[in-house]
Amino acid sequence: MTPATDHWRLLVTAIEEQRAQARRDYRHLILQFVGRLIDAKHCTATAMGWLCPRRVAGGRNVLTWSVNSDTRADDHPALRLKGLTELEDGAVLSIWVETSAAADLLSYSVGLRGERRGSGNPWYARIDLDAGPRGKGPCGHPRLHCHLGGNPGQPDDPRAPLPWISPVHALEWLLTTVHSDFEPSPWRPEGLEGKE
Repeated sequence: MTPATDHWRLLVTAIEEQRAQARRDYRHLILQFVGRLIDAKHCTATAMGWLCPRRVAGGRNVLTWSVNSDTRADDHPALRLKGLTELEDGAVLSIWVETSAAADLLSYSVGLRGERRGSGNPWYARIDLDAGPRGKGPCGHPRLHCHLGGNPGQPDDPRAPLPWISPVHALEWLLTTVHSDFEPSPWRPEGLEGKE
């Protein structure tokens, strides 16, 4: 085995170990983050009622926006955002977290898309944790990966492998890429004042 192969195998193993330990009340944690969005006036207060768990086939649970949410991302309910530094008003936030009946994290997808302020160019990023292996080898279609680009679903859609990141931290990271107020401390801009 080469050092590069070992690295990718270790990454896959670490992600699976973290997934196995990731039993959390994701609805509560994501609602806390949605509360931050509401407090900062980035979305409607009604969003709190739109994040709802539902049971699907095989006793699995899915946490996503309800069909009553204020926008859609492709075929999925989503949340409309405004007042983000880098994206025009009307940016779209999608969330899908799938757990087993025993609250084991099976998969998730957290996405953000919109148009760049000033240029109007399309922008999107999405972090996905697949439920099982796809593609060939640990790099063929990494279990945990990020899609980046202008338009989702394009044949040349870039996919970058990631180390472990929970659905809540994925949500925070995506918002941080377009609005620095979501930077975790100590990287928040107010923590950097006078340190140039």
